[in-house]
Amino acid sequence: MEPSVSDKTPSGEITRKRLCYKKHQRLLNARDYKSVFDKNDFRASHRNILILARLSEKNYARLGLVFGKKFMPRSVDRNRLKRISREQFRLRGDAVNLDIIILGRGDLIKLTSDVYKKLILDLMENIMLQNTLKQGK
Repeated sequence: MEPSVSDKTPSGEITRKRLCYKKHQRLLNARDYKSVFDKNDFRASHRNILILARLSEKNYARLGLVFGKKFMPRSVDRNRLKRISREQFRLRGDAVNLDIIILGRGDLIKLTSDVYKKLILDLMENIMLQNTLKQGK
């Protein structure tokens, strides 16, 4: 069974919203990644993570993840961070039409899951704030 969250409609009815990470929400090919790497509108960084974002023509956000073997040799660690990144994106980052890339670097594997979640959340909020400020101009 897929995870879901309850929402109340204005009339008070409870509905279920699925929290899936669908294929159309992913950056799938090299061209998509290249467009964000070459022409990013927003960036937020930490010594262990870099988030790049670009305004998208689509009506939904898309996510790309780059966690290389150089910094995280064990696939278990890479997959854990990817899973957490997708969860944070699904819960908070898909509200705007941005193409987002999360790039892992440095000693990222030394971070606990809770610290990593907070770090991703803070950086994503920074990106959203930059987007809001740019839209206001």
